[in-house]
Amino acid sequence: MKRFLCILYFLVLPGLFVPPSFSQEENLSLIAEGKYFSIYSCKNLDINELLSKLNFDYFLHFDSLSKNPDAPKNILTQTLDSLYLEVSDILDIHIYSYHGNIKILPDKNGVNSAFKKYFGRDFPQRSFYFHQKNTIYISFPDLTLGMLGHEISHAIISHYFVVFPPAKMQEILCGYVEYSLRKSTGALPK
Repeated sequence: MKRFLCILYFLVLPGLFVPPSFSQEENLSLIAEGKYFSIYSCKNLDINELLSKLNFDYFLHFDSLSKNPDAPKNILTQTLDSLYLEVSDILDIHIYSYHGNIKILPDKNGVNSAFKKYFGRDFPQRSFYFHQKNTIYISFPDLTLGMLGHEISHAIISHYFVVFPPAKMQEILCGYVEYSLRKSTGALPK
C-alpha cells in the first residue's frame, strides 16, 4: 500500500499542478488542424481575412463557403499544408512527418508577451519560431505569406539538421524563402 501511495504521490499529484498552456492563458483555441499544422487563435478570428492575408483567392470557392460552414477551415488547412510543401520545395528539404503549431496572436504585443514568457526579455518583432515548443507565434495584423513562410522555414531547418546551422545562416535561408514567396506572388516592392 505504501508503494502505491508513493507512486500516486510522485506520478499523479505533480500533474495536477501543471500550469495551463500558453493557449489557455491567452484564450487561444484550436481553430483548424491540418496535416502539418495545428492552428490556434482567438475564437473570433475571421478565417476569410486570414486567407486573404495569405494571398489565397477564396472568392473562387464562394459557393462552397456559403454551403459548408467548415469550408473556410478546410481551405485554411489546405492552404497552410500547401505553403509548408512550397517552403519545403524552396529549401529542398522535405520532412513529410512534420507536425507543428501556429499560434496567431491578436497583435505584436501578444507576440512580445509570448516571447517574454519563454525568454524573459522584450521582443519587438511580429513573429518568431520556438523550437522547444515546435510553435510559430505570429501577429495577425502583421501576418503576410512571406512572413509565415519565413517562420515555417525555421521550423523545417530546426527539424532537419542534427546540429542547428548558425543563426545568420538560418536567417539567410529563411530570408531566401520569404523572397521567393514574395516574388512568386508579385509582392516584391518595385
